[in-house]
Amino acid sequence: SFGHFVNDCFDIDCDLRAGKKNLAASLSYQSRILISAALLVAGWLPWLYLPANRINISLLAVHCLLLALYAIPPFRLKERGILAWFTDAAYAFILPALITLFTFSKLFNTQWPVQAEFLTALLILWTLLYGLRSIIEHQIQDCDNDSIANINTWVTKNGPDNARKITLFLLPVEIALFTILLLVMSPWALFFCAVLLFNYQNGRYRYNPDGLRKSIFYPHTFLSTLYDTIFPVSLFLLFILLNRGVPLPLLVMPALVTDFHRLRVHRDFGLLFTGLFAAVYIPFLVN
Repeated sequence: SFGHFVNDCFDIDCDLRAGKKNLAASLSYQSRILISAALLVAGWLPWLYLPANRINISLLAVHCLLLALYAIPPFRLKERGILAWFTDAAYAFILPALITLFTFSKLFNTQWPVQAEFLTALLILWTLLYGLRSIIEHQIQDCDNDSIANINTWVTKNGPDNARKITLFLLPVEIALFTILLLVMSPWALFFCAVLLFNYQNGRYRYNPDGLRKSIFYPHTFLSTLYDTIFPVSLFLLFILLNRGVPLPLLVMPALVTDFHRLRVHRDFGLLFTGLFAAVYIPFLVN
């Protein structure tokens, strides 16, 4: 919320030129300052209860700093070409996952073995590519509005076609890293993701046959659901299977009947759940 609101505050003129609605435009300068400060403080409040350590507090500080630098002149990293991509990928994907991971690993007194560092590195690389592809696709979608608003992004300078070539290169590497991450965690994680993804695609076929055919050739159209909904649910099922000894068929049955076409989880909650479950049992899987 802090990042979105600060971005709106410094995009008022740009949004006005593009004809986009901006809630911050109706507020006074003092109100914008107060709301920004309140949102910033609210973002830190959970750590009055959650365990704070040098790592997660440092990550939180960097996260807030990047959110501000992304929108505020003279830095305004959102108009700094490729640097904008890496900044967005860092504050929207990598840092939230790492903050959650290091916070809840302390909350559950998780002891991290050396092998878990490899899994953490895979998580960072995957979220980086996921974030880069997402911000590039977002800039492609906003290219016309950004051009009207005189916002200089990499896509407005180099064109959507060149940007799509980059996403086509990133996409298979991103999927490959995600698959490796699942296999390293446990083959069961890959199994649950495959079962749930099959169920989701089957639901799409019932509701929208053309959408299913499109997703086969353009896998990015369903990857957000795979990452933000199916992956966390798969980790949760895996956790129950390994720690509670629940028979596998009892876990597969609800996975098959759950209507994931209608069930959608916001990306931020997907990253939160993924980091939460990973913090609890990645060391357990490695051991």
